[in-house]
Amino acid sequence: MHRIDTFGSVLGKFVRSIVGVRPATLMGADWPNAVQEEICTVIEDSGLVLDKEADDQLRQAIERLIADSPHTTQLGEKRYFHRKVAETEYYVFPRGQALLLTDYPDLVAAMEDDPFVTSDPAVKLANAGMWLLTETELIMPDLQGDFERIWAETDLGDGVDRPALGHHKDNQFKLHSHKIKTTGTDTTNDQISDGTGPSIDRGSRTESEGGDETNPDHTAHWVLIRIK
Repeated sequence: MHRIDTFGSVLGKFVRSIVGVRPATLMGADWPNAVQEEICTVIEDSGLVLDKEADDQLRQAIERLIADSPHTTQLGEKRYFHRKVAETEYYVFPRGQALLLTDYPDLVAAMEDDPFVTSDPAVKLANAGMWLLTETELIMPDLQGDFERIWAETDLGDGVDRPALGHHKDNQFKLHSHKIKTTGTDTTNDQISDGTGPSIDRGSRTESEGGDETNPDHTAHWVLIRIK
């Protein structure tokens, strides 16, 4: 690329003529050809084919090149936000929506043979965080309200049964027991007592306490997954 340098140009800029003072800048062929090739190179490097009837190919090319940059995101990558960024044709909230295979060939190719993808509807039903590949669609994960954990590549040797990539594990308490301190029993009344205070029935339970789920401290985030 270069700035205009033909007859009549002034410091690399076009000027109009002023009668008796200066001539107008002559266009020549070099400069418009350079501009054309600069633009066409961007479009073609993005994978698009030049189309005489299209007026937005440069915009499309820039969007593609940005999306494909290794310094941005990869197809299928998830991004977290502390503000509700609008969904686009490239980034969507994972709510289990269906994507036509013909509309997302690059995503389908990227997800091929990935452990997060299954073709078994039963596996998808049990693991909402997985992708389901059908003959015509790719069903996205449904991550609404989900907690996450980092996958363990090997058995950590601590006796914990961790899920495989993309697989779900139901919430639960770690196996434990509660002891009742007592020094005596009243077998005739099927009660337990330490002999100094009131007796309690065998099989009695403590009062219920807690909320509507078992969870750690947490904050809800807005999440988008790249699909184009």
